[in-house]
Amino acid sequence: MKVDTRVHRGGHRRIVPSNSEGKCYAWDDRATCYGRGQGVATIVLKRLDAALKDVDFVHAAIRHLGSGQDGKNSSAYMEAQLKLIKECYNRASLDVTETGYVEAHMTGIPTGDLIEVEALARTFGKSRKADDPVIVGSVKINFGCTEPVIAAIIKTTFILRHGLIPPNLNYKNTTQRSPSRIGNYSLALSTQFLQLLLRDKPMRASINNFGYGDSNTHLFMERAPSSRLQDVSRNGISRNPVASRIYIVSSKDSMVNQDASKRLAACIHDSISNSKELSPADLAYNLAKRKSRFSRAVEIM
Repeated sequence: MKVDTRVHRGGHRRIVPSNSEGKCYAWDDRATCYGRGQGVATIVLKRLDAALKDVDFVHAAIRHLGSGQDGKNSSAYMEAQLKLIKECYNRASLDVTETGYVEAHMTGIPTGDLIEVEALARTFGKSRKADDPVIVGSVKINFGCTEPVIAAIIKTTFILRHGLIPPNLNYKNTTQRSPSRIGNYSLALSTQFLQLLLRDKPMRASINNFGYGDSNTHLFMERAPSSRLQDVSRNGISRNPVASRIYIVSSKDSMVNQDASKRLAACIHDSISNSKELSPADLAYNLAKRKSRFSRAVEIM
């Protein structure tokens, strides 16, 4: 049976952290073992053609997914990672060196981190210029290992959507596990906000992840196609950015409304003029339905 849509959820409750501080110190001298985090998240997976047909807002597109290694080995060995990454990109007929960001599994386990970063260096960092490194990071450094890969997918989705790579927190000391110290390959760790530069390349990112027993998976995603929003949605409301709409602004002071109205008009005008990702229809809906209504209100068309 063909399924167009699937809701996938994951969560983890931290009972006992694996290291004394409960943090993942990947690529760091303080790394001893991974620290567990806790959280819950849900994502909606839908076939791209079905999502575009239904005029859904597509945050990102998964181009390919692969899994390898049967889990019988004691550690995620180098050859398995290299083989899987190359196979995924070869099957999709894509160049691995065109990927700008890699969300790594990195948990703060010294041996495993060293093997993984070298595998990433020998694939993504190969044949890249020093001024155009592949950026690597791990969401686990920010809030621990929650074990499902959903957090990594959500983070990577926002990177693709906004073109901005967040820094890895808790990173302090460089070691031989640091990406910058892996041979002559061009990798870099995001220690501050960085732009995911296009440079005539597609907005693409990879996710490298392992399971218990060290089965490994790899997927890569791309920024959502610009055609994801059509002129008319399913409910018949036009999505034409220049169409007339009613925007509601309210506060407890008329002067505040006047100032807010001017800023709103400037924002909409800037969005339309510079083709920014702002949907006037969504903005009008949220102002009318999802914002608190105060005693002084202004309706703007």
